[in-house]
Amino acid sequence: MEHLYNLIPLIMLAAGGVALLAFDELRINLAGLAANYLAAFLLIVQSATVGLAAAKLITGLMAAGLIYVSRHDLTPVKGSEVRASRIFKITALVLIWLAILIIADNFLNLFPVNYETMAGALIAIISGLMVLGTSRNALKVTMGILVLYAGFDILYTPLESSILINGLLALIIMLIALVGVYISTRHESEYEE
Repeated sequence: MEHLYNLIPLIMLAAGGVALLAFDELRINLAGLAANYLAAFLLIVQSATVGLAAAKLITGLMAAGLIYVSRHDLTPVKGSEVRASRIFKITALVLIWLAILIIADNFLNLFPVNYETMAGALIAIISGLMVLGTSRNALKVTMGILVLYAGFDILYTPLESSILINGLLALIIMLIALVGVYISTRHESEYEE
C-alpha cells in the first residue's frame, strides 16, 4: 500500500458490502450503500476533480434517498435467513476480498489508477456481484447493482472526465434506483392481492 490513508475507503467498502450482504433491515442496507458511495468519492477524488467526485457522491446518495423515501415502511422478515447462510456469505466475501488484494497488482497496467483505487474498485464490484447472486429481494438486488456500478465508476472516472458522459452515467444510477423501487413495489402489491 502506497498511502495508508487509502485504507479508510477500503474498510468502508468492505463494511458496506457486509452490511448489504448480511443484514435484512433496509436502514442498515442503505447505510452500507451510502458508505460505499462515500468510499467511492474518496477514491475518485484522487484521480478526478472534486466537483466531479462530489457529483458522483451526491448522485449515489440521492439514489439511496430515493430508495429510502419510497420504501421506508418496509419491515424485515424475521428469521427469513438462517445464521449459517449469513456466515457462509460473509466468509465467501472475505475470502474473495483477500484474493482481490493479492491479485489487484496484476490489473494496474490496464487502468491508470493506483493500487488502492484498483483494490477498492474490485472490492465494490465483487461485493455487488455477491449481493446480486445471493439475494431474491428486489431492493437488495437494486442496491447490489448500484454497488457494482460504483466499483465500475471508480475505475472508469480516471479514463473519462467528460461532463456529458458522467451526467449520463448519473442519470443511469437514478434510473436503476427508480426501476428497482418500482419493481419492489409492484412485486409487493402482487403478493397483497
